[in-house]
Amino acid sequence: MLAIGVLFVSFGLGLYLITTRPVRLVIEQSSFHVRTAQRSVGGLLDELGIRLEPEDRLSLAREAPVTSGMTLYIDKAETVILEHDGEQRRFLTHQTAPRAILQEAGVRLGAHDQVMVDGAPLSEAAPTAPPRHLRVLRARAVQVQDGDQAPLTLFTVAQSVGEALHEARIGLHVADRIAPNVDEPLESERIVIQRSAPFTIALDGRLLAARSAARTVGEALAEAGVALIGLDYCLPEESAPLLPNMTVQVIRVTEEDEIERSEIDFQQVFQPDVSIPPETQKVIQAGVKGILERRVRVRRENGVEVSRSLPYSVVVRDPRPEVIAIGATPALLTPEPTKTPLPPPAPGS
Repeated sequence: MLAIGVLFVSFGLGLYLITTRPVRLVIEQSSFHVRTAQRSVGGLLDELGIRLEPEDRLSLAREAPVTSGMTLYIDKAETVILEHDGEQRRFLTHQTAPRAILQEAGVRLGAHDQVMVDGAPLSEAAPTAPPRHLRVLRARAVQVQDGDQAPLTLFTVAQSVGEALHEARIGLHVADRIAPNVDEPLESERIVIQRSAPFTIALDGRLLAARSAARTVGEALAEAGVALIGLDYCLPEESAPLLPNMTVQVIRVTEEDEIERSEIDFQQVFQPDVSIPPETQKVIQAGVKGILERRVRVRRENGVEVSRSLPYSVVVRDPRPEVIAIGATPALLTPEPTKTPLPPPAPGS
């Protein structure tokens, strides 16, 4: 039985070798050998389950016959994701240079457009590997009005106002005013820069260097966080225009009253009282001195006295009289009888 089995295996192997042909396949950098009974290249590919895109290249046509010992080269196209003009698509190519791929795909580049290759800006160096993702950033024209200078036109792919100014190497001070704001998306076709000016603030005995793009002195002080409180004022005044390198003096003003107090003597009031012995006295209400305040309003600027008002007096407390009872007898207190006047004499008497 063993001999019969060996015989069948040998027969089958011989039949397989007679009816199949050896073929060498080279796919990209890989090479391997197969045997096939297929008569055409297309049948061989289908038998091996090799699916090809229309852009893939075969060294022989699918209709070509399979011959013993033949070599079949398969050059598969690379897949690149193209993103441009608001759309994204899959593109198959045998090119490796980004610009050549875009040209093959019919994507035209403007003079200021930018190409991102796998997330990085396009390099002019020869590529070492085919790209996987190409993104075209379209440049737009933006006019920059920088202070009093002539308008400048930028061509930029920046996404924000700050990025566009940074690309153009336009330096900014923190106090400069930019419209639109540097953090806003670049949607406007015009950027206006209002340049800040240096100035000095003389405040509380110190000189503070500052910058501002404000139009007036008052606005500049507010931006610097300097508040004019109460009677405070500044030189030049708040409504004056802010000029470069000017010095703004902040005058701190205080007004207070200087007060001098003095006493007002009380009066003594005497009244008879029969409830106490005659010729004796008794204080029945203590006297209280009054208080008189003399006030002078003093004005100081930056701690230095500059004026005084005329003094004026205010009675803070009126004096209260001292009442003294004096002993008296009732007779002394009895009122004299009223005398009736005599009638006038009769005429002719």
